[in-house]
Amino acid sequence: MPHTYTCYLHRPGVMTPDLRVLDCDVDDVPRLILAQMHLWGRFDQIDVYDETEQQIYSFTTDRRAPN
Repeated sequence: MPHTYTCYLHRPGVMTPDLRVLDCDVDDVPRLILAQMHLWGRFDQIDVYDETEQQIYSFTTDRRAPN
């Protein structure tokens, strides 16, 4: 069953992140982000939160989880 996930795109030199919303199954979140991230412009990091505001993923521009 699909759920809503909020993606916060942290851009270099910008204090407020951009938002993207995904409506999909949790297993599809990484695949969808990797498929669409080139369309979202330049960013340093993407943080993904579920409907309960729990962070479930974090991606950097080199497609690795940050330390």
